[in-house]
Amino acid sequence: MEGITLSQSYLLCVLNKKGKLSPRSAKSAACFTAAGVSELLAAGVLTYEKRRLKAGGELPEGERYLSSLYEYVRAKQPLKAEKLKGRYPFTFRGKHTRELLYAVGDSLVKAGYAKERKAGLLRKRKVYIPDPKAAEGAAMQLRALTQTGEAPVQGTLLAVLLCESKALKKYLTRRGRKAVGKRLKQLRRAPQSGGMQAALEFIGSYLRLASAEEN
Repeated sequence: MEGITLSQSYLLCVLNKKGKLSPRSAKSAACFTAAGVSELLAAGVLTYEKRRLKAGGELPEGERYLSSLYEYVRAKQPLKAEKLKGRYPFTFRGKHTRELLYAVGDSLVKAGYAKERKAGLLRKRKVYIPDPKAAEGAAMQLRALTQTGEAPVQGTLLAVLLCESKALKKYLTRRGRKAVGKRLKQLRRAPQSGGMQAALEFIGSYLRLASAEEN
C-alpha cells in the first residue's frame, strides 16, 4: 500500500474491528513505541549507536505525527532505551504513549485508513476503527518476506514487531509465519543497511526491557 508508514501500519494491524488494541500487553505497547522510533531510524532522522539514540536530521513534514517522540529524543540525546521507557512506559494507558497513539491514529483518519469514535464512560477517549481494506493492505507488506528477493525495510520491521507482539497470526497462516520467522532469522544474522540495522538493534534492546517487565 503506497504511502503508509511503519507506525501507521503497526497500529492498523493491532487494532481489531471495534478499535480495541489486540493484544493489549506490555510487549504490544513497547512495539508501538518501537515502531515510531524504527520509522525515524530507517529514514535517517534518528541514529542508534552505542545503544543510544540521537537526532540525525530534521523531521519530515509527512511524519509530524511523531513530533513528540522526535522532540523528546532530541532534547535528551544521547538517549538510552531505559530512559525512553521512563517516558513511554509499556502500557497504552501512559500519558505520553496515549499522546503518541492519538497522533498516529489521527494521521490514519486523515489518510482515510480509519474512522475516529468516542468511547469510555464520559465519551472522552478516542478509538480508531480501521478500514478493513487498509488493514489488509498494511499486512500485505508481510507477504514479501515469504518470497525470495531483497527484503523490504518497512515490511521486515513490521514483521519483527508483529511477531514480538504476538499479532502475526492474524494475517499469516502457520506456514506463512514459519516462512517469515525463518527469513527474519536470516536477516538478523547478516548486517543490513544502516537504517534497518539500527532499527533491528534498537528493537532488540527495547523489547528485552519489555520481556523483563512481563516476567
